[in-house]
This record gives sequence, structure tokens and C-alpha cells, in this order.
Amino acid sequence: MSQHHSPLFRYDRHPDEERGRCLIASTDLRKDRLIFVERPVIAMQSTGNMHEGALVCSYCMAFCGSPGQNLKVISDPSFLEEMATSNNNQRCVNEKDDDDVNNYALNGPHALYCCRHNCGHIYCSLECQQDDWKWGGHRELCTGMIPDPDECTSRQYQQKELGANTLTAVADEKEQDDLSNTSPSSNVDSFIDPLLEFKVYARNTNEIFLLVATWLVRIIKHNLPYHEDDDLNTHPYTDFQMNTWWDVKANEEAILKKEKEDPEEKKANKSNVEGGSLEDILKQLCEDSHSYLSRTLKNRLEQSQDSPWLTPIGMARLIGSLEQNCLGIRRKHALQRNLMQDTNLRQEFHTELIQCLEGAGMIEDNNDKCDDNTCPCDVDGCGNDRELEKGPREGLGSKYSPDDIATFLASLTQDFTNGCVFDEWDEIIRPLDGISHYSIATKMNHSCNPNVILVYKTRGWGRDHPLVAYIVALKDIKEGEELTISYIDSEDPYEERQTALANYGFICTCSKCISEKDEIGQRKNEEDDDANSLNDDLFGDDSEDIDDDDLFGNNDDGDEQANGVAENTDSAENEDGNDYNEEPRGAQSLLDVLKQLDTISNKSNHAAIPVEYLAPASNYVVKQASSLISDFQNAEGFKGDGQKIENLLKKIKAAIRERDFSACRLVGSGLELYLYSLLESNGSWTTPMYRASYWCSAITASIGYAHEGSFLLSIKYLDKAIILGQDRSLIEDYFGYVELHASQMAAAPCPIAVDCKVPDYRCPKLKELVASRTLPKPIQIPVKELISDEKSNKASIMASYNQSQTCVIRHLASEWAAVEKWRYLDRLAWEFGHRLVPIEIGSMTTRMKEAVVTFRSFVANYMSSSASRDFWSFEDATDGKSQIAYLAQHPFLDQVSDLCKDIDMNPYGVQPTNINIWMGTGGTRTPLHFDSYDNLLIQLVGAKYVRLYEKENSDRLYVRQDKSYGSQGNMSELDCEQEDFEKHPLAKDCNYKEVLLFPGDCLFIPSRQWHYVRSLSTSVSVNYWF
Repeated sequence: MSQHHSPLFRYDRHPDEERGRCLIASTDLRKDRLIFVERPVIAMQSTGNMHEGALVCSYCMAFCGSPGQNLKVISDPSFLEEMATSNNNQRCVNEKDDDDVNNYALNGPHALYCCRHNCGHIYCSLECQQDDWKWGGHRELCTGMIPDPDECTSRQYQQKELGANTLTAVADEKEQDDLSNTSPSSNVDSFIDPLLEFKVYARNTNEIFLLVATWLVRIIKHNLPYHEDDDLNTHPYTDFQMNTWWDVKANEEAILKKEKEDPEEKKANKSNVEGGSLEDILKQLCEDSHSYLSRTLKNRLEQSQDSPWLTPIGMARLIGSLEQNCLGIRRKHALQRNLMQDTNLRQEFHTELIQCLEGAGMIEDNNDKCDDNTCPCDVDGCGNDRELEKGPREGLGSKYSPDDIATFLASLTQDFTNGCVFDEWDEIIRPLDGISHYSIATKMNHSCNPNVILVYKTRGWGRDHPLVAYIVALKDIKEGEELTISYIDSEDPYEERQTALANYGFICTCSKCISEKDEIGQRKNEEDDDANSLNDDLFGDDSEDIDDDDLFGNNDDGDEQANGVAENTDSAENEDGNDYNEEPRGAQSLLDVLKQLDTISNKSNHAAIPVEYLAPASNYVVKQASSLISDFQNAEGFKGDGQKIENLLKKIKAAIRERDFSACRLVGSGLELYLYSLLESNGSWTTPMYRASYWCSAITASIGYAHEGSFLLSIKYLDKAIILGQDRSLIEDYFGYVELHASQMAAAPCPIAVDCKVPDYRCPKLKELVASRTLPKPIQIPVKELISDEKSNKASIMASYNQSQTCVIRHLASEWAAVEKWRYLDRLAWEFGHRLVPIEIGSMTTRMKEAVVTFRSFVANYMSSSASRDFWSFEDATDGKSQIAYLAQHPFLDQVSDLCKDIDMNPYGVQPTNINIWMGTGGTRTPLHFDSYDNLLIQLVGAKYVRLYEKENSDRLYVRQDKSYGSQGNMSELDCEQEDFEKHPLAKDCNYKEVLLFPGDCLFIPSRQWHYVRSLSTSVSVNYWF
């Protein structure tokens, strides 16, 4: 049975009240250990960053669109408007706001969807579009819902254009120096839509209001209580220190002046800080923005009118929290890697790429000369060695060939520190830039000598690569030690660090700061002594003429000598660099750079898979691959597909042994795709060797993606391996590691736009309704109830088990968490929607089709509509138009370990052989069959009908012999509830027992007893085989 991996930290409160809440290591952590990953509670892309080509999802902040679309936007920002128009059919997915929130589409990594109301927001998937609309706050803040501009005056239309479409709006509006010019009455006509007024006001004053508005809407939609005491705000949205904006700024000013003024100056300025113009200005800003926002939400969010959060003070507290806790975003663009590896992309968008280089100042027209000090290329007179060859000048782009561009790109500097340094590639392909607010990461206190670092990683595109912070250990950390992070650049000098930390409202007193402060004080005393001594020399009787420039060491000759040394050093470095790395030209040079990057990544231990998890999984793959290679070599009849699979297994084995994680991704995913396509096209694999090879390929690909931090992709490969028979226990530790971080990465800040709540069938009225409306005829011979309407215990089950007697035990599981919790399938989909599950879909009157989908898709597409019905009659179940979906006989608890805590894994003291989950719409039917195991069936959600025949009736139940229904001889031809006794006359005289199961009920079915099952509603059951 799967084991749940616990978090590596715990919350605590620091003994120093000023330091507040903190994170403590709950176990020993090695250097470079990934501690956790986290999605932000709220995040915002900087204004203009999208126009620079950083196309990111407005909800999850993943890079979206195709590489070509991003290149076009970088080269020509006006392409954003054209792109919005071309995606019009995708934008209008839902004609009505509420009718189709459960619509699901399988989104590729380069999908791009626009807001359905054409306000300019873009998304990486329909799910993100829907989630942002329903819960993320976009419905309330979408400018596209404002009345048609034809109904506006020209003055109004200008205001609409300014705020309505972020794709075409001017990104660099002038900020008003005089804040009074941005008051509600001076800039905007009183009849302009207040949402436009608010957005224009925010852009002209402080864009933090835009982020606060989204945060505020989410808080109000969740009906979170307002507490002035921060300790009482425990929800992830509000669990922050929330001082008002002006208090934060006043404290910042006070800290900056604390060590720079004498006591009299501090006293004179104290009233200025506490009650001066700064506080008045900030209060006025909050009042004005509140005025606009409250009028906006009055008609769009009913519950906002009574919310204390929607007040000037409430908004000021949120801004104060952002001022003290928010973190900057710098995430390298996923496009950079595409440009390195894809020759076709560079050739197809050659003109756009040249425009990007020109826009970045990297290349210029032949008539222009570059500045030797700033230009990284050498174009007609530039002093840099990287010269692009000039071709014919017939048109734009013809000056440089694609091979020239590739060679030049290969020469650009690359940052190898997880995107922490702005390099030359970032000048061309701008990173994602913005601000973010984290619920967990912000609990870490600051230290200038931190033991933890926060980094952003980028590998891919789309929904599987949302914006997340990776929290990594910088050094060995002991259990019980506080996790600390540096809010600033800890390498800055002491004075600069303290000035920067004033923004966070405190003076740092870490050991590093105390030590450097003492050194500065000592150095100052020494300088004072030197100055006094110098004065004696200057004005003594034997003094000589001294050059003023030499008083403080500013000797021109010395400077020239120092500069000469520096220049010689630089020159030597350049020569060494040229001798060591003679630059090749063309596409191969870029592939060499990419290979170098991958090599560095492969060797890096930073946030890598811990060896105690990696080693067992790697050993398992190598042993499996070695055995399979030998089997393929010895087998006959596998010259085609078998030869290809054998060769790929050899590459998998080499990649794992050499710890070449880039090759693990490529070779593992390639073999997985090939084998899965064989399964889909043929319906089955021709040999068990293919199944075992699939397991190897899926685990190998998972390892490659997990090493780079792409846990959502990594868990998908593991899920598919489990679905196709992989024993999780053989790779348990590794599986749990990936599962934990994938869950953290998938933990979206808002609920999903799926409504699926199953009625509570413990209700007597619903029980009566189901019993009277779902069966063709009343129950004739009921199953014996061992204990009726009372709670039972394990002894009761054991009695039936020992007697091999069928019985139903009412309310056995009524206290299990799953009985209540799993009725809310939308909540389960919010938590586990990223996991893959195997389902059967279609009509019960024909053969069902198998599919592997995300759990969210299963709930949204099928379970949601089914749950809206109180019951499913037999006619509903057999109606060919009914949309039936079934997650049948699946070891979901093995696959998703977090679910295990909601049920009793061993309900009567005998270790089960298998535990399966049965989850489906109403109308699902399991044909008449028997199992070779004793079976304990427990109903968790909804209602089921079960019919049971004694095993002595086997000769009269027409056992199927065809292999399409299995070769075990345990399936009957009899179609229960619509029997054809002319075709099966012997079955007419077979007696059977019946029972209706409701939540918490348990049915014991002895081995080899025939049984038929039909769901009378949306249903979830668990069965144990012994």
C-alpha cells in the first residue's frame, strides 16, 4: 500500500514577536534538497511585459501560445491584436456565462485562449479560462463586459480603449507627477464606467491597486471573515501580517532615518513621518481607488457591499501586506530553449528573429555604427569579435542568413543559476516579469546569511508548467532549525542591505549584519584617527604642499596604473576565452550550447531528486531493461517492433546509468509514446514484454522530468505506468517524492470551475425515492441483514466470513471521512484533478470505450451532469443516449496515497489482497459474474442495486466462453433485469437475492458467488478482495 510523504517543514511562532510566524525544518535536510514548491496566492505580470513577448496565462502564469506567436509579438507588439482576433472562436467557448463552466478540452502545451469577452486576458487552457472567470476574480474585473463603445461618446471611447483591451492598450502610460491630478473628479467624466476609472487610476498612480483588486474579489467570493488581529486570519488568502499601507511606509521612513540622524533631528522629524503628507497622500489614494472599485463591484459582486475588506482601511491592509511580503518574478522565457534546438523555427521566423535582435540593440543597419561599450555584436566598426556576415541587401533579413543568426545566438552569454541573473539572451527574449504573493514562502524570515533560496525554473509551456516557487536548501539544515531566506541581495554591502530591508519594515540583526556593523564602526574610528593625524601633518610647522586629490587616495597615476591592470586582465580573459572556445558556426553551435546547458543541469544537485529516492527507482529500471533486452534477443518473431524497442531500452539503460537526465526525458518519452500507440492501434500488446518495457519507459521519462522540476509531467508518466499494471511498491519512495511535489505544484489558489455535489443518500426521503423509482419491480428476496440500523464491528464481518454467508451490514462505514467528503467530487477534483485515471465511456447498451483522462475531466465532463439527477432508473441506464462513464475496478488508493486517510484500509483485521475503487455516473452496470476472492463491498457515495445468485446455480447461468469477456469462465451471458428466458430458459428457475446499498453500508460476498451491480445514482464504492 502506498505511503504518504509528509512535508519537510512545519509552522511555528518565533520567540521574537517582531519576527512573527516562521517555518521550522521537521527533519534533517541536506544541502540542495528541494523542500517544497508553491503556487502563488496572487500574482501579476508587469505592465508591458506581455508586449515584450512574454505571453503568459492570466491565471496560472504559464507560458502559452506557440513559439512563433511569441516571436511575432516580440518583433511586433501589434500582433497581439491580430492574435486575439484569430482566436475569436476559442475565446467564445461559452456563449452564456454560467451554462458551460464544465466544458473540457484536452489542451496542448502551446494552446492559447482569449477571454470570452475580448478584454485582452489570455490563457493556456480552457480550464484556466473557466477557473479565472468563476473564482479567480476575472468575471468581476473584466472590462470586456462594459457596454458597446458605439453607445459611448468619443470621450468615453478613449477611456474604454485605455482600459478595456490590454492587448492593444498603451503599456507605458505617463504617470502623473501631481497626485492630485488623478483624483476621481479631475481626470474622468463622472459617467464613465467605474471599472475603467479604477484601472486608469491604478495605472496613473500605483499598479498595486490592480493586484489588490483581484485579491480582494477572491477574498470576498470566499466569504472570509475580517479580523483586525492578524493571528485570527488563518485562511491562505489572509494569513499574513497586514499593517496599513501608511503604517508600513512610516515604519520604513523611520528605519531609514534611525541611524542617520542625531536624537534632536529624529524628534523633529517624528511628527512628520507619523502625521505628515505621506500618510495623507496614501490615505487619499486608498479612498479614491475604493470609490471606483466599490461602485464597480456593487453590480458585479453582491456580497461585496457588506464586506469590511472593501473599505479604504481593508484595501490599505492588503497593500501593506504586499509591500512587506510580495516577491518579484523573473522567470526565463521557455522560447529560449526552442530557439536553440529548433532549426525550422529559426528559418520560418527568420525575419521576426532579426527584428527581435534589432529591437534588443544587438544588430543594426550597416549605415549605423554600434557603440563599442554597449553592443554585443560587431557591425561595421564595433569592437566586439562577434561579427555577423552581411549578405545581399535586397530586403529585411537578407543581410544575415539563418546560419549567421544561429552562430550569433550561440555566442550570447547564458545564465546557469536558475534564471537569477539577467543575461544576453534575456535582452532578446524577455523573461516573465512581475510580482507574486505566497502563503507559505512568505512565512520564512529574513537572514543575510540564509539557509534557503527561492528560485524559478522554466522548461516547458502550458498548463503543466505553471508559475511556482522552488524552495531549496542552501546548506545542511538540522531538524528544528528555522528556515530563513534573504529578501534582498545578501552580497550587497551592509548599508545597502539595511536600506533595502527598510521596505520590509525592520532592521536586520543577523550575525552577518552585526559583524559587518562592528567592522564598519571600527573602520570609521580608524579613519577618524587617520584624519586627525593627517590634519597634524597638513598644518604642522614642517608641512609640505600636498595635492588635494591625494588627500583621500585619489592619485591620478595610481588610477591609471590600476586601470591598466584591469584592462590587461580583461584582455587576458578575452584571449583565453577565444583560444579555449573557438566558436563554431550555424545550427550545430546552438545545439552544442544546448548540450552544454543540459550537461550542467545533469551534474547539478540543486533541487535534484534525493539519491535515496532516485537510486532504487534507477536500479529497478536498469534491472528490468537488462532482463528485457536479453528476452528480446532470445525471442523469435520480434524483428520489427521488437528490434526498435530493444534499441531504445539500451539507450534507457545507458541514460539511467550515466545520470543523463536530458536523455531520460527524450528516450523515455519516445519509447512510451511508441508503445502506447501500439496499444491503442492494436487494442492490446502482443507480449507481456511490451508491458514491462512500457513501465521502464514511463519511469525513465518521469525521472528526467522530475530532475528538472517538472513534477506535473513526471506524475503523469507514473500514473500511466500504474494504470497499465506497474506495482507502485517497487518504486514507492521515488513515487511518493514526485507525488508530493506534483500536488504542491497543482495546488491552485482558487477552486476549480466545476460543480459536482452528490446528494446525501443517507437521507430517508432519498432512500424511499430510490427504492420506489429505480427498480423494475420491488425486491422479492432481500439479502440477510446481520445487524439492522445499528453500527457493527469487525466481529460481525468475521462471523459472515467464517460461515461464507452473504450478508449486508448497515452503517458499518458511516463514520468514515469518505462518506461525507467524497460527496463533494468538485473538491476532490480541485485537489487531485491533475492525476490521470482510466475510465470507460459510452452507452451500456454497446461496448464501452476506454480512455485515460485527468480526474478533473472525468468529474467535469461526466460526473457533474450525473450528480444533478436524484436517481437513475433502469430505463435511464439502458437508454443509448445516456452518457455513462465508469472508473471501474481501479487501485486508485494505491495510485493516490492521500485518499487512503479517508477510509479504513483494513476494515476487519484480515489484510486484503487488493483494494479497488468504483466511481461512476448513474446507470453503470457490472454484468453478472463471480470473483475468486471473498469480497467486501462498501458503498461510500450514492446508491447501488446488487443481485446475487448462489454458486450452485453456475450450470444454469450460461457461462460465457468467448475470450472477449475474459478466459476465466466467470462471466454470464444473462442480461440481468431484462432477461431473455427464451434464449436462456434454465435461468428462469434460478432464485436470487437483492439488496440496495446506501452510504456506509457493507455487503459481504463470498468467493465464487455470482453477482450483478447497477448504480442507481452517481456512485462511489470501495471493495476489498481477500
